[in-house]
Amino acid sequence: MRGERRSDPADVTTSADARSTAALWVHGRRTLSDEDRTVVRGVPVTSPTRTLVDLAPMLTAAQLAATLGEADRRGLVDVEAVERALRRTKSRHGQGHARLRAALDAHLQHGAVLARSELEERFLDLVIAADLPLPRLNAPLHGFEVDALWPAARVVVELDGWAHHRGRRAAARDRDKTNRLQAAGYVVLRFMHGDPVADPGRVATAVRAVLRTV
Repeated sequence: MRGERRSDPADVTTSADARSTAALWVHGRRTLSDEDRTVVRGVPVTSPTRTLVDLAPMLTAAQLAATLGEADRRGLVDVEAVERALRRTKSRHGQGHARLRAALDAHLQHGAVLARSELEERFLDLVIAADLPLPRLNAPLHGFEVDALWPAARVVVELDGWAHHRGRRAAARDRDKTNRLQAAGYVVLRFMHGDPVADPGRVATAVRAVLRTV
């Protein structure tokens, strides 16, 4: 439609002969195993597991961890299927396989990571880059939901995005939440919306310090 903003091209993997266009980036695969293929509404597509493998080089570590967690939550993939897909595509170059392997290992060790926002993904990126233990995101705790939680260490991180932390009422709610969690024996760190982007090193250092001291 006239005046409509054009989105980025879609990324497509196919085993058929096809060419990229302004709307599609086509990656050719001459052979796809039966396990790598499925049909959705009559359209042949790659399976969720194979799609995860194909997306791995294009996603950040946090995005990949969140995507894997969401796919697992929806019952679209399982660990053994991902393992088999990695073996079938082991000749691939680049960082995608190593990144997916790391995400899979973390998933097995810590469970699903379910990020709801770009801010949470950026925070998870800096946690992974700093080689810190993965937290539980959006975890229930003493009647609240906290943005990031390390249960064994009793450490909480709250990410104060602009959408839900503006105004006196929000400030009072945040202060009450922090006070009650601290009274329950948790260390609570709060970071503003821009902190994980503008100064990820400082954020990682602060989190590492409290994880080491508790």
